[in-house]
Amino acid sequence: MSEDDRLFRKGDIVVLELYSIGQEAADYLFDIEAEIFRGGPFDPPPANVRSNIEGGALGYFSCLVLSK
Repeated sequence: MSEDDRLFRKGDIVVLELYSIGQEAADYLFDIEAEIFRGGPFDPPPANVRSNIEGGALGYFSCLVLSK
């Protein structure tokens, strides 16, 4: 691989940011995935997806704080 083909060159600075979600948000996403990827004749009936929004709406609200 030639120097021109490389994504990074000697002396470059790389900033890596890792993000995560809380358990409640993960539970919501797993529930959504379980409802979307159904399809077998022996699947159980649909269940209520957990949500932290009131009034019958479906969704999950969360915030992110970033400090540098």
